[in-house]
Amino acid sequence: MIKITCFGEVLWDVFPTHEKIGGAPLNVAIRLKSLDNDVSIISRIGADEKGEILIGFLKSNNINIQGVQVDSIYETGNVTVMLNDKGCVLLMI
Repeated sequence: MIKITCFGEVLWDVFPTHEKIGGAPLNVAIRLKSLDNDVSIISRIGADEKGEILIGFLKSNNINIQGVQVDSIYETGNVTVMLNDKGCVLLMI
């Protein structure tokens, strides 16, 4: 088992019809854990409901969250995901 730390955004992808937990570092952490590695993540979330859901998701996937800070000023991040008229993905952060 390899010890791996991922760092970066842990957030919500907001699509026109639904919301999904996302962020490239979170996605990488989940995949590495599925390969039976010891994975931790360093990130910051808001002290809000979406942040609580993210913490629960990370815990349920056995990702070490000691490096996750909870910010009482800023909300948990969202990325709005849309397609333009040519079918290209637009990300609004």
